[in-house]
Amino acid sequence: MRFFIFANMCYNEVVNIFNGGALMGKIKLEDFTKFKFLSGLKYSPSGGYAGFAVHRMDMEENKYFSNLWLLEVKSGRYFQLTSFNEETDFV
Repeated sequence: MRFFIFANMCYNEVVNIFNGGALMGKIKLEDFTKFKFLSGLKYSPSGGYAGFAVHRMDMEENKYFSNLWLLEVKSGRYFQLTSFNEETDFV
């Protein structure tokens, strides 16, 4: 269940390429730069919150930008904690 919440966050990125399950043209390399990837999932000791990093590609700078996010597990609400594009872990 928890994985579904995180995977669902990226759903809007997939919808831009797929429409109702039907492929809208050929997927190009540039299409993959529109996806956001999650990593570093860590739960709070109580299990009520989860922190993770979201990564996205920037073609112009030829690098990945990463920021930290917080998920309130019970409600499914999530919040961006950083915006410096260089954070990858809570440590």
